[in-house]
Amino acid sequence: MKIFRFVQLKYQIFFSCVLVAVLPLLLTSFFQVRIFDLSLKSQVLSEGNVQSRTAADLFDGLLSDCVLACQSLDQSAATILIDSKNDATIEELYMSLYTAASSLRTDAVFSIYDVGGMLRFTTDETVASPSLSRFDGLLKSLIGTKRQVYYYTPAYSGEGEKESRFQAAYPIENQSGMRTGILVLDFSEESLENLFRGCHGSGSTLILQDPLGNPVYSSNRNLSYEEQKELLKAAEEEGSGDFQKNSGFAYQRRETRDGYFLVRRMAPPISDFAVSQMRELSLVMSLVCLALCLLIAMALSRQISRPIRQLADGMRRVRKGNLGVQVAVESQDELGELTAAFNRMSTELKRNVEERMEQQKALSAARLKLYQTQLNPHFLYNTLDTIKWSAKIHELPDVAVMAENLAGILRQALSSREFVTLREELETIDSYMAIQKARLPEGFQYETEVPDSLMPALVPKMVLQPLVENAVLHGVEHDGNGYICILAVQDGTDLKISVFDDGRGMPPEVVRWINSPSPEKQDGHLGLYNLISILKIYYGEGYGLKARSEEGEGTTITITLPMEEKHV
Repeated sequence: MKIFRFVQLKYQIFFSCVLVAVLPLLLTSFFQVRIFDLSLKSQVLSEGNVQSRTAADLFDGLLSDCVLACQSLDQSAATILIDSKNDATIEELYMSLYTAASSLRTDAVFSIYDVGGMLRFTTDETVASPSLSRFDGLLKSLIGTKRQVYYYTPAYSGEGEKESRFQAAYPIENQSGMRTGILVLDFSEESLENLFRGCHGSGSTLILQDPLGNPVYSSNRNLSYEEQKELLKAAEEEGSGDFQKNSGFAYQRRETRDGYFLVRRMAPPISDFAVSQMRELSLVMSLVCLALCLLIAMALSRQISRPIRQLADGMRRVRKGNLGVQVAVESQDELGELTAAFNRMSTELKRNVEERMEQQKALSAARLKLYQTQLNPHFLYNTLDTIKWSAKIHELPDVAVMAENLAGILRQALSSREFVTLREELETIDSYMAIQKARLPEGFQYETEVPDSLMPALVPKMVLQPLVENAVLHGVEHDGNGYICILAVQDGTDLKISVFDDGRGMPPEVVRWINSPSPEKQDGHLGLYNLISILKIYYGEGYGLKARSEEGEGTTITITLPMEEKHV
């Protein structure tokens, strides 16, 4: 990253590792517990909503069952209240009562009272006496009311499960419309518990509220009547929604038929204390992981940066000229391979420099030996210039031409350039051959076959003179006449220049010596040896001289060098 570009590598690695580790740890410490808590609360709210809807459907179904049961018992109950001496009719009524009771969604006690409030028939086997004073208020409230099913919530005395918690009452009338009694359905706390079984999960409380705001049933039997009323009040004030920060509870209110409400209070799935403990534990684990991460990051940064620092130090030493630097390989990974590659590079660089120095020494020695084989150019040039003008003055043209050509050769030898064009080199050879023609018989012939396209090619200066001189001395001078030809061709990226003579040929051992990969120095062939050395120093082992000779047919010596028009 750009913010680390001025920091050492080991600190970049260290801070990067710490940064990568700290972010997940912080997310774990501060957000994971929160997300987990919200996820559980959302699940609890969703499950509570489903259970509340199921409970409301069950209660609505119960009220519908009560209406159907009361209507099915209407005429039979009115008849039995008028004529209660017929045993068969009484037995039939009881059968109808039990059948109606079994059709309900939960257990209920069916009771029939006359208009005076006396209990005439009931399915409750525990009734000991017809004392019905507690139903006086219910009977009086039905006087003059519309004929339908009414629901009541008796005052709760807390005497037990058998006490009625919810009642349904239906006025009984005969065929002439005269009210003869009342049919009452009593639902105890146990009956309502059976009805709502499975509609309240652990940690939640389900309360049935009547239209007057009084609790009818609570799934939590540990709550007192007053506590149930306080719960209903809190639900009405806070409304349905998420878990409250103050109380920690969430409330759901669902309206059913005839003004009844089902109120659900849900406790948080995880207590605040447990959430706090989880956060503290997560923070402690994060700190432990952070400490381990710091240790690992320090060790990793040291392990990576140390070899790199050693390599950088080695490179600085190589840059200062110490080519014998070797860095210890401490691992077999990519850094170890990089270190080994640096050591090989350092070794090869040292060898190349040493070879280059040896080549320069050899080149300097070869040049010196080559120049030593020639006459002193400065002295000869000045002397020949004097001879040329003296010959012209005394009208000796041959002497003047020879002196001029020799001066041209010396001028080329004195030049500071190491490379000349092939055209310039051939001009030097022309000057040399003009001198030779002056001293050889008329039968001597010389020519060149070089394409104009090869004339700009660069060659080492004086590279052809030793070959042409060898052709003159060993090819044509012995016989007094002969033929010498210089040919040049381009072979791919190489330039090949051949010097041919039709003389007596070269001894086989000399040919083998020239064609050997590394010819040794021999007396009598100093010029050829120096030329071979210079070519290999300039161009490498792939270039040099090749000789072909047949006794009595002549000799061809070929120079092979790269085709270049500009020497670097």
